[in-house]
Amino acid sequence: LVGKGHKLLKRDKKRGYKEPWLLVSSLPKRHHFLEKVLKLYGMRMQIEAGFRDQKSVRFGLGSDLHRTNKLYRLDILLLLATLVHWFSMMLGAVIDKAGKTGSFQANSSKSRRVVSWAFVGLRYFKKQSIKLHRRDYLEGLAYFVQVVVKLDWKNMDVSDAIEN
Repeated sequence: LVGKGHKLLKRDKKRGYKEPWLLVSSLPKRHHFLEKVLKLYGMRMQIEAGFRDQKSVRFGLGSDLHRTNKLYRLDILLLLATLVHWFSMMLGAVIDKAGKTGSFQANSSKSRRVVSWAFVGLRYFKKQSIKLHRRDYLEGLAYFVQVVVKLDWKNMDVSDAIEN
């Protein structure tokens, strides 16, 4: 790379990813920017899944279907979608804490969650295929609150908040 300030750093592909990344940044070396950029880039699939949870008719809330051009109606729709999204995230956290997310994901790995809490919550809400008990709800909601409290709201660093 040519130009002042650009850095090129080659690292072997990160464990768990199929292909290596080539990331170029003009950020200075100080303040651990490299680690922050890598962590944020690693979260890109979670962000894309969040958009899918919000917009998709098949997998999410179907927010792409609204046909309004009235700002006040759009505000109300956005408020309702946000409330439903938070509710589905709480429900997904309950199911995750109960260890029952495996039935909501199609991949062969049932040992770790690969779908979002919102996706799991919406799937459960549409088709209640597993049984949850009162204790599951109480423990799951406490877990959800614990994760939300851990979030760094100022910098929105969510990578350390959710247990793997």
